[in-house]
Amino acid sequence: MIVLRHGQKLYEYHTDEDGEHVTTCDPKLLRTYGSVNPARELGLAGAVRVEVGAPSASAPLVTIGQPGVIEQLISSLNLDLRLYDPKPCKALIAVRFFIGGRTETLLYACSGDGTVLRMASGPYMTREARAPDEFQRLINEALAAMPFPSMPPAP
Repeated sequence: MIVLRHGQKLYEYHTDEDGEHVTTCDPKLLRTYGSVNPARELGLAGAVRVEVGAPSASAPLVTIGQPGVIEQLISSLNLDLRLYDPKPCKALIAVRFFIGGRTETLLYACSGDGTVLRMASGPYMTREARAPDEFQRLINEALAAMPFPSMPPAP
């Protein structure tokens, strides 16, 4: 923990053991850059399939094809999210929306912070937002439905 004083005001920051990653938990001190509505900005309406997997993997871990679940995912992203400077971490999960002949990707969750949400392209890719709770719940439920990796395949 690092505490700085400027006049009568105290500013509290937290860092990892190496001092490489510094953050504050005080939302008043986070630098913001406006907001973005991911569903509208990426044109997610009309998505017919959503794939969830590692950002660099060619095959998804989970494919979501149920229209109701896809609509819930899009609805969970149809709100204005405040944009922040990105944390110095690599996203663990890519959520790919297939809309007609194009694909839009959101990067989700970093090690130690499961709330990170980034757009993989476009003008907002240099910023991140906090993933909405409903989006987190839906993605985590889809991933939780996967078979346990250490279990042998059924005969």
